[in-house]
Order: sequence, then C-alpha cells, then structure tokens
Amino acid sequence: MDDLNIHSKMFQFRALLAVVAIILAVVIFIYSDQSTVNTYARAILSLLVSVVVGSYAVDRFRDKKWLAGSAYAFVSVLNLLVFIPIVFPNIHF
Repeated sequence: MDDLNIHSKMFQFRALLAVVAIILAVVIFIYSDQSTVNTYARAILSLLVSVVVGSYAVDRFRDKKWLAGSAYAFVSVLNLLVFIPIVFPNIHF
C-alpha cells in the first residue's frame, strides 16, 4: 500500500471508471428491466468492469504475479461473456 500513487495516470483512470460504474449502477436501479436504457447501461457496466479488472491483470502480469494475474484475466473474460448475451440476446452459450 506504500506504493499507491494517487497522481499516476492508471490510478486516475481506474478512479474515473469507478465513478462511471457507480453512476451506471444507479441508472440500472432506476429504469425497469425492459427499458433500452437499462440494457445499454448493463452492457456498458459489464465492459467497464472487464476493463478495470483487465488493467489489474496486466499490472499483476508485469509484476510476475502469475496466479493473481490469471485470476483477474479469468474474471475479465467472464465479464465479457456476460456482455455478449446482453447485447445479442439471441446468442446462447
């Protein structure tokens, strides 16, 4: 925790994505499930989670922490697999 630099570009990028994700989560709760806005908000939220977790995976792979990097990459891919049926409801896995 001592190497946390709040002025780094990656920290600012992740903080911005976290704020956008919170706003999208509020939008998802406000609109009904059949709303187009809700569908797009869920899709964008899934992509944001994949990007944030994917950036952590890249950082862990750079630090040669293979187990943590693999776990983050796996979660990122699972979020992408959640994204596909939201946008394309006719595709089933």
